[in-house]
Amino acid sequence: MEPHVPLGSEVVLPGGERAILKFVGNVESKSGIFAGVELIGQMSGKGKNSGEFQNIQYFTTKVPNSGIFLPYQRLLETSNMQRLQTETPTKTKRNVYASRSPLAVSNQQGLKRSSKENSPSTVGDNEGLVQNLKTENTHLSQKCLKLETQLQECTEVLESLEKVIKDHYEPAFNQMEKDLSEKNDKISRLKASFDEQKTELLDIIDSLERQASETEQLYTKELKRLRDESAACKNRDTAKETNELRNQLKAKEKMCEDWELKYTQLKDSQSKEGNDLLQGYQREIGDLKRRLSSFHQAQPEKNIELEEQLQQLKAENQSLQQQLETAREKEKIQTSASTTTEQSTLLDENGNLQIFVPKKSDPANGREKWCGLCEREGHDSVQCPFENDVF
Repeated sequence: MEPHVPLGSEVVLPGGERAILKFVGNVESKSGIFAGVELIGQMSGKGKNSGEFQNIQYFTTKVPNSGIFLPYQRLLETSNMQRLQTETPTKTKRNVYASRSPLAVSNQQGLKRSSKENSPSTVGDNEGLVQNLKTENTHLSQKCLKLETQLQECTEVLESLEKVIKDHYEPAFNQMEKDLSEKNDKISRLKASFDEQKTELLDIIDSLERQASETEQLYTKELKRLRDESAACKNRDTAKETNELRNQLKAKEKMCEDWELKYTQLKDSQSKEGNDLLQGYQREIGDLKRRLSSFHQAQPEKNIELEEQLQQLKAENQSLQQQLETAREKEKIQTSASTTTEQSTLLDENGNLQIFVPKKSDPANGREKWCGLCEREGHDSVQCPFENDVF
């Protein structure tokens, strides 16, 4: 039968921490008997709860966040080990020192004589102590064998895991790293190629923009010159020719008037000759009028020709603008294609994003603490991440 530890007693946890026993019993959603303790000393306030678990209060603590739960059997085993370490060495040392002292020989003879008188009670006490020590020794031997068996099993499992990692995962990791390196090299080459193409396209676009600007300026100057010439031609030629024709018409009319006057004067003597001369002058006047009319009709045709030249220049300018827009669209398509290619290299053959599993790391690596629960360095037993029954 296991010894009982009363509530309120000071106990020692597997990691060597001191605590006060506050609760012994069942815990919700956990199997077995658990002990609830409150940490004291330097570990006070570094527990995992304040006596509650899953919104159920099992005990109270003086300092918040100073309580933990652990299996009651483990607490009893730790208490037994602590008691043996404190009692057995003291008795052994006392017996050794007594056997080495000079007075021990004479005392042994006296003890032999006195043992005859008190032998029944002394032998009974010694037999009880020896029996207790044998029982505890047997229990500890069984526990050591059990721990050795567990250690051997853990070692075998660890070796098996190391072999699996070495045989299966390391080649896969190496292949993944190789593939990743190749893909990174491919991405770098594609980026360099796209950058080169982008630079070439930018140079072409700049050249087209310069040519378009120069052509636009040239056509603008030419159009302005043609418009100025057209306006000057309108203002100069039309007015000048019209004035000349008008002057000629006036001169002919005046001459006609003069000839009519002469005709009137010479009507009687030279009627036939005067009529012929008058008809000739009238024909000249009609001819001058027809020339004036044809000039007015030819002027709109010249304006139409200038307008056609203007429309042709506008069409050429619009064509250059379309070429510039086409070059810009090509640059956008090249840039979009480069982005799509970079994204596609991060996808697997099914079109899903590739997942790279990180290497496992010990969360307690690099710490200078020791856990008595899992027997590992880097943390204490209160903060053990490997024990599921300590919470």
